[in-house]
Amino acid sequence: MKAEELMVGDYLTFTDVQNDSRCPKLKVVVIDGATNELLVSVDGDPTLDRIDIDDELCGIPITPEILEKNGFIYKDVAHNNFRGVWVCNVGRRNNVFIQFTDKVAIEIHNELGRKDEKGRSDLVSFCRDWCEVLFVHELQHALRLCGINKNIEL
Repeated sequence: MKAEELMVGDYLTFTDVQNDSRCPKLKVVVIDGATNELLVSVDGDPTLDRIDIDDELCGIPITPEILEKNGFIYKDVAHNNFRGVWVCNVGRRNNVFIQFTDKVAIEIHNELGRKDEKGRSDLVSFCRDWCEVLFVHELQHALRLCGINKNIEL
């Protein structure tokens, strides 16, 4: 992992325990690109630890449990090769749709408040293209880039 790939607030863990159910959750508090180090809170501890930014750091995989804990609701969808869609209302008129195909993809929409003749809302997509989102910190980045301030809980 590289400093350029990270933002303050990102959640990470260590590669050797990435898929363990009780992996330590590191929340980035300070990024020091000059020394290639991070100050992180480990599992919510207020004391910060200094760690090197290296290949031993990795993202926390997105799981259905994490999505549910953060207000996403699963909707069964059976078209266009989608296995399902997770939907979350993240603002006054913003909805996040995460669709699972061969890879996880995310699309963020803004409901304009206008209705067509069938009563459907007009949607404007912030993400014109699907992007691969496999890890919690990538979801955090996608939301931030779209101006959506949503704190992710683990």
